[in-house]
Amino acid sequence: MSATLIILAIVGVAFFGLLIFSRDFRRWLGDTLTAIGLLIADAIPTVGGWLRNIIRVIGGIIGIYSLFLICATLIALVLIIVALLFNSPGFTAFAFVWAISTFLLTWMPAGIVMKVFRVNKAVVPQQLRFIIAWVAFIGFLGMVHPDVLTWKSLLGFALFGFIWMATSAKFNAIDRLIFPLVIIMCLAAGWEHFFPDNYRATTRYAVSWGKRLDTMKDRGSINNETDATTTYAVVLRDVNTLYDFPAEGKPGTGIPESITKNLPKGTIVKISNHKQEVKEFDGQGFIRIQLANANGSFVLGKKHWIEAEYVQIATPREITPKDDSLLPSAKNQPKTPQPPSSGQTSMIGDSIFTKGVYDIDVNGKTPFVIRVAASKTGCEKYSMRVKQPRDRSDGYDVLYADGTPPVHDAPGISTVFPNKQVPRFQLAANIPTTVELTVN
Repeated sequence: MSATLIILAIVGVAFFGLLIFSRDFRRWLGDTLTAIGLLIADAIPTVGGWLRNIIRVIGGIIGIYSLFLICATLIALVLIIVALLFNSPGFTAFAFVWAISTFLLTWMPAGIVMKVFRVNKAVVPQQLRFIIAWVAFIGFLGMVHPDVLTWKSLLGFALFGFIWMATSAKFNAIDRLIFPLVIIMCLAAGWEHFFPDNYRATTRYAVSWGKRLDTMKDRGSINNETDATTTYAVVLRDVNTLYDFPAEGKPGTGIPESITKNLPKGTIVKISNHKQEVKEFDGQGFIRIQLANANGSFVLGKKHWIEAEYVQIATPREITPKDDSLLPSAKNQPKTPQPPSSGQTSMIGDSIFTKGVYDIDVNGKTPFVIRVAASKTGCEKYSMRVKQPRDRSDGYDVLYADGTPPVHDAPGISTVFPNKQVPRFQLAANIPTTVELTVN
């Protein structure tokens, strides 16, 4: 039996091979079949006419069925298009139900024939049921949320369905994805219908949490962008000379020109462009810095080159640290007065005060270090006085960071503050006192 099957398989393969690759064999086979048909028609005219009638009837039935299938498909497509244009939930549901029902009715005869001849295992194959389920889901979505059903979303669902059909992974999307999603949407629709206030309040609360998270991310983005935009530097030693490099194409290109400029140790400068590479000349690295204007701002300040090792890179928050004590929430919290201390103080963080007049609230000891930075060179000029309460104030102490003896100032006392290139100090008072700082 197995030998017979092998021989039949070889013959079958040879037959189909000749049918595909041999034009002469196909011509011979066609002529032979035509001759056999003519012989049957001449020898048995009744049988030949009967066969022709049967073929004609079958062709007519197939033509009518095909025409009906095309008409039903066009009607369903027109209804879906009209439903999308009107965007009516009820009409959308009717259009999709009509389209799916019409398609199933027109498919039934072909499905039954293919199942009888064992072409398909079911009248409606799995791939076709998958497509019908996706179409039904889109119609349900258009009925529950009509605003979601647009041409763009409809084409997106169609493309997603095609991609899903082409995947090789075995995943029952109908049972595991679409059906649970439909159940959740039905429950949400019932919740909205029977408990409208509860649904509204809950969705509003969820949306407010989303807005809060978005705002938190935006605030974090502002902090990150602030830190990423600007780069500062601190001069590590007294510098008397800066440099300028001529532009390309000028005589002596690449040879720096020295400029006399005094930058005391501790001067804050800004890196002109932190994306710019360190320029090398004669084995020395140079970095371009921007100097502050007379008002303390770096905007449109003069730019020069300095030896790269003479500066220490600093972030914006290292130059201007955060001070939570200035927030109203921190000011409302009770503070424990601390007695003024003598000698060198422990520096917490610098707050830079440029040219201007400032009111500083002192209750115990200031939690920040006051750093006076007004002029570009020379000693900084500053003065202080008790602003309030003048009637019962015992004054305040100025505690310098470099170990200079503390200076006491009070109403009615003519106090002389020591001259320093970079004054850094804290203020301390036994009772809450407002000190007016004037930076010239």
